Amino acid sequence: ESGVASVIIGNSVTTIGIQAFYQCRNLTMVYISDKVTSLGMSAFQESGLTTVQIGRSVVSIASKAFRDCKSLKSVHILGESLTSIGTESFYGCASLILVNIPSSVESIASNAFDRCHTDLVCDKACIPPMFAQSNSVKGPGGCTHGFASQFRTIQLCRVYSGQIQKI
Repeated sequence: ESGVASVIIGNSVTTIGIQAFYQCRNLTMVYISDKVTSLGMSAFQESGLTTVQIGRSVVSIASKAFRDCKSLKSVHILGESLTSIGTESFYGCASLILVNIPSSVESIASNAFDRCHTDLVCDKACIPPMFAQSNSVKGPGGCTHGFASQFRTIQLCRVYSGQIQKI
């Protein structure tokens, strides 16, 4: 537990380690520089974050990186380097209403956005079937197929009451 409210992770850091900011409940804002390439498991779990900006070089967000950040409202991912979002990365982020998922993302692990706000808006309507099934998300007509063919198409959508809706 730290009294630090905001953090700018500078260019000398390339990796944010396991539980680096775990339970830092006073931490509300973090800016992750373009030199960071990975976010470790539970790096910000149970912190007080409200806003996160992830730099252009981050390739992976590990499991539980932002799990149970109940005040987290928005995640801004810059660039097109991110390829994977780990299991339960944003699980329990009940206030999360906005996250942009770049077209470079190839995998979204199970429960990555489970128990998030029911009006979660993302800029990727192309949710792969495995993500949809493991997160109880259904597409039009209740089906989960058909998303794979759109996986690299960026479109504005929202997950509302378990349904993916284009906006």
